[in-house]
Amino acid sequence: MSGRGKSPKIGKIVPFSERGSCATIQEIWRVDRHHQRQELDRSIVRFDDVESRSIEHAIIAKYQPGIGGSCLAAFTVQSPYLLNFLSKVFKDYPDIDTAPNEFKFKEPFLLFFYRWDLFEQLMLEENDEKVLSHVRLLYDLVRKEVEPKKEKVRDFRLKGLIDFDHVFALFEPGTETGKTGYGLYPGGSTWDGIGANSGHFAFARQYVDGNGKELGYVTTSGHISKFSGTRRITELSCFPISELADNTLRAKLVERGRRFAQLNGYRYKSYFGYVIIPETGPRRIYSNYVARGRIIIDPKTYVRYNSSYTSEDFTSIISRNAPKEKPETRSDASGVHESRVEQKGEPDSGHGELLTEDQYALCSPYVRGYCLTNKSWAKFSVDDVSEIVWNDKAFESLVLSPEYKKVLLASVDAQLSKADVFDDVIHGKGKGIIMMLQGEPGTGKTLSAESIAEEMKQPLYIMRAGELGEVASEVDTKLESILDMCTTWGAVLLLDECDVFLEKRREASMSKTKLVAVFLRLLEYYQGVMFLTTNRIASIDQAFESRIHLTIHFPPLDITARLAIWQNFIKTSDNPASDPPSAAHQSKCQLEQGDLLRMAELDLNGRQIKNVV
Repeated sequence: MSGRGKSPKIGKIVPFSERGSCATIQEIWRVDRHHQRQELDRSIVRFDDVESRSIEHAIIAKYQPGIGGSCLAAFTVQSPYLLNFLSKVFKDYPDIDTAPNEFKFKEPFLLFFYRWDLFEQLMLEENDEKVLSHVRLLYDLVRKEVEPKKEKVRDFRLKGLIDFDHVFALFEPGTETGKTGYGLYPGGSTWDGIGANSGHFAFARQYVDGNGKELGYVTTSGHISKFSGTRRITELSCFPISELADNTLRAKLVERGRRFAQLNGYRYKSYFGYVIIPETGPRRIYSNYVARGRIIIDPKTYVRYNSSYTSEDFTSIISRNAPKEKPETRSDASGVHESRVEQKGEPDSGHGELLTEDQYALCSPYVRGYCLTNKSWAKFSVDDVSEIVWNDKAFESLVLSPEYKKVLLASVDAQLSKADVFDDVIHGKGKGIIMMLQGEPGTGKTLSAESIAEEMKQPLYIMRAGELGEVASEVDTKLESILDMCTTWGAVLLLDECDVFLEKRREASMSKTKLVAVFLRLLEYYQGVMFLTTNRIASIDQAFESRIHLTIHFPPLDITARLAIWQNFIKTSDNPASDPPSAAHQSKCQLEQGDLLRMAELDLNGRQIKNVV
C-alpha cells in the first residue's frame, strides 16, 4: 500500500443509516505500535482516525503491515444479514454464540477454513438478493485468505504429508484423533482453543473418561512441536485417525470403549502390560514399566489419593438405559461413613448401551486404579486387563487342621459379608477382625492368609514393614491410608512379621513407644480383615492382646504335613493354576510316592520345600 507517512487527510465517509445495514467494508489501517487505527481509503493516500464512525458498515476490516504490503489481521461482522447467515455456517461449532450482536474474527481465520465448503453451499442456496449482497462482500474478503491454504493442504494430503504452517488443517473440531503409544490409539476428538505460536501448534482434545460412578467428557491440551519441511501425517505426535490405512481401527476403538465403560467402577482384575505411575510433584509426570499380577480398578479412590489428577473438567454424559445400582454404606478407617456403589460384577448387557458408538470411540484407553504388584496408584491399558484365573484348590490344599481352617474361613466370611453388626460403645470402634498367626518360619502362616483371600475371591494386600517407614508420623499417615483402602475394597490385609512394629515398649525407646501407640489407635478403628504373622509371639506388646480376636499357633511341620506339602507343590508345578505353562512345565514330575515319602523325612519347612520344587 502506498502513501504511508504522508500528512493525514479525511477520507470519504458513507452516510449513517443503521448498524451494519450498508453493504460496505470499512478498512482500517494500524498506524503505530499503540494500536491507533485510521480508515483505509484506497482512492486516497491520506488517512484520518475515523474508527468511531464505523457503525453503518456491514464489515469492519483491520489491516496491518505484512509481506509485500498490507494484510488482513482481523474483521468484525456487524450486518444483521451476515449475522443470521453465519449462525447457520457455525451451527454446532464448539463455544460459538450463534446469536451475537457481532462476530469478531482474527487471523488465521481457521473457522472459515474449516467451514468454507458449507459457507459456499449456503451462499448458493440463498435467494434473497439483499442478503446475498452482504454475503458476497464477506466471501470476497475471506476467499483471498482461505482458498490458497485450501489448495496447498489438498496437495499435501494427497501425498499423506503436511508442513507445520498448515498442520492446523488436520484438527477441525470434532476430528477423531489418534496417538501412538505402547501399541494404543487413544480415542479423542479436537475441541476448541486451537492456536499456534512460534514454538508449537496447540489444540484442545476431548475424550470420554469415568470417575467410578458415571462417564463424562474431559478436555485436555495437546500440541505438535514446530518442525521444518514436510512430515508424514501419521508420524506426528497426534493425527486424524482417518489418515490410517487400517479401516477397522474405529470398530476396535468402539469395542474398547465398551470394555472401558464396563470397567468404570470398582473391579478386581488380572493384568499384564505397561503400568503408568504418576510421580509426586507440581507437574504431572509419569513413569512406565511392565507389570504382571493383580490390580484394583478404582478411579474414585484414585482421585482421592492423587492430587496431581483433577476432575474439574469432567462433564457428565447422561447415560442411556444406564443400570441402576444399589448404594452400600461403608465406614473408612477413621469411622467416617460414606456411601459407595458396589460394582464387583460386570454390568448386565440387558440394560442396553450406555453410550453412542461415537462416544465409545472417544473413550480413554486407560483405567485408573491400584497395582498390588508394586503397591502404587497407576493407569492401566484397557486392552491388557483380563479376568482373574482363581486357584480354587488353594484353601483346600492348605496344610492346617480342618478345625482351624473352618474357624478362619468363617471369621473372614462373616466380616466381609457384614454379618456381624456388633459395635463398640464408641461408634465405629472395634468393628474389624484381627487374627494373629504365630509359629516358626515356613509353617504356612502367610500361605493361610493368601489362600483365604483366594477362596473368598477378595484382594490381598500384603504389607511389609519396609513400606511404612520408621518415623511414627510417617507410619501413621501410610498405615491409615492402607487401612482405609483395604476397608474400601473389602481386601484381606496381611502384615507380615508384625513384631517389628508391635514389639514391647521400652522406657528407653521413645520412638518405639510412639510406633506402638500409632498401631494401637489405628487397629482399634479398623473395620476390615487383618492377619498378623510372627515367629516371636513373646515379643508382642501386651496392649495388643485385647485388639486381637483370634490367635492360631502353627506348630513345626511333622512328616505327614511335609508329605502333604511336597504333594501339593509337585501337583502345582505340573498343573500351573494360571498363565500358559513355561518350558519348565512341559514334562510331568517323575517322583513316585516312595520318593516323596523319603523327601518328607527331611527336616524342611514349607518355604524350603517350595524352593526345592
